[in-house]
Amino acid sequence: MKTGPAKKPTKKPVKKAAKKKAPKKKHGRPDLYTEEVAAKILHLISTTAKGLSSICKSDKSLPSDETVRKWINEDREGFLGRYTRAREEQADLLAEEIVGISDEVSRKKALSHEAVAAARLRMDARKWVASKLKPKKYGDKIDHTTDGESLNKGFFDYLKQTSGNAGSQG
Repeated sequence: MKTGPAKKPTKKPVKKAAKKKAPKKKHGRPDLYTEEVAAKILHLISTTAKGLSSICKSDKSLPSDETVRKWINEDREGFLGRYTRAREEQADLLAEEIVGISDEVSRKKALSHEAVAAARLRMDARKWVASKLKPKKYGDKIDHTTDGESLNKGFFDYLKQTSGNAGSQG
């Protein structure tokens, strides 16, 4: 037997536990869009005469109007269509307010010229905004014939043919 230096026992390599990667942190501000916030904004638009900027400034829990306009432009989760409907409902509300202001003024017996002018200004402002929010219903030009759709070329060709035939028969 040979005697020599003793061999060191070999160690098996120990596998280190794999470290789980932490989810990447998003940089920047957190996304403020939630269904609850969107619903609150849309409700306030459809039930008040306030504009988007006034609504967002009046409640600290709401994002800025710039953020909401971004949601509109991106059509975040269908927000554009819902916002459009809320603004149309607001136009109907403004029309109702015009009638209310008019009734209020007519009930009062003695009114100064200033009070009448102020009421007229309130009504005109609401009328103008309603005409922009819902032009088909409250706009100056109401299209009674085409339901807002453009007439096609075939229709004009038909008119030319029928009007030409009617003139040659007489």
